[in-house]
Amino acid sequence: MRKIYQGLKFKRFSAQRARSEEKVRKQIKKRRRGSLTLPKPKDSIEWKYPIIVIAPRTFSITENPKKAVAFFTELDDAFGKTPEGKHVIIDLKSVTKMTPEVIVALIAKIEEERSMNSKASSGNVPKNDIAHDMLASSGFFKFVRTEDRVKNRSRGTIEKFSDHKVASTKTAQLIENVGKALGMSAHQEDGHQTTAVECMTNTREHASGHQSNRKGKKKWWFSTYRDPQTRVAKFAFVDLGIGIFVSLERQKPQWLIDFIAKPGPEKRAGILEKLLTDQTENNVLPPRKRTSTKQSHRGKGLPNIARRNRQKQTRRLKIISNNVVADVENSDYLTLEQDFPGTIICWEHWPIDY
Repeated sequence: MRKIYQGLKFKRFSAQRARSEEKVRKQIKKRRRGSLTLPKPKDSIEWKYPIIVIAPRTFSITENPKKAVAFFTELDDAFGKTPEGKHVIIDLKSVTKMTPEVIVALIAKIEEERSMNSKASSGNVPKNDIAHDMLASSGFFKFVRTEDRVKNRSRGTIEKFSDHKVASTKTAQLIENVGKALGMSAHQEDGHQTTAVECMTNTREHASGHQSNRKGKKKWWFSTYRDPQTRVAKFAFVDLGIGIFVSLERQKPQWLIDFIAKPGPEKRAGILEKLLTDQTENNVLPPRKRTSTKQSHRGKGLPNIARRNRQKQTRRLKIISNNVVADVENSDYLTLEQDFPGTIICWEHWPIDY
């Protein structure tokens, strides 16, 4: 071997080149995986002045709906103002509490902007230990990457569904996994699975706002999370479609026309309450005319979800769509000032002694 290849100078040169090549390979791999934290072009002026969106301290759509929905409105507006090459920073460092449904909604928004609109985003993790643990154990980092050191615990699972078919087998498997860990009965698992299928069916039929030949164009997300201390399981279903009320207003089913001429924001809460308690059937029209399809077995998704909650098959059922938040278990309906772009349905499983 020639002396030049054994010298210290050549060895240093080779080591430096190897490190540079490895860095390039990692950056390419990150871009291909659609990572949240993307390499920043130092000579790009757009990256020097990003739009920062700060999450509220209690980052929860179920517990702090006004501020959480305001955050998503601001985030949507930030992505709308962001040209290609400029990114949005999602600031989570001040968050002290998070819940599973808001984590799923955040992932759904990031993925939608990245895949459909080629918009980039980056962010940070909460400094608070409890919020940090919730984020790390939810399954969030299956979809996004971070430069921060994160202890990833497997108490939660998040899955994305994009097929036009209702993915009942996959959701059943996710629910069964939680059921085994918490000792659920087959009857209890069936209640959660039926609720999940009703959610997916509604999204498939209505979320995109298109006619039947274009169904299934909107992705939906389903998550499970189990708390090892309380043995409570939390389920969340999220789609970023047009929402329940925009869908109703576009379809104009006969029961809605007879119930109210034109639903406005101040009347939506009452419409959802009627729909969930299935009063549209007895008070307005017979079942065969309840939906725009005129099919007797259709239009029962949301009433069935609410009925299972009343029968205690599910607990703490909450539905968020457009500008209405429904706490179904407590018959509490809240109208928000801003719209959430889509629908979130979340519920829990409680142990007998909870």
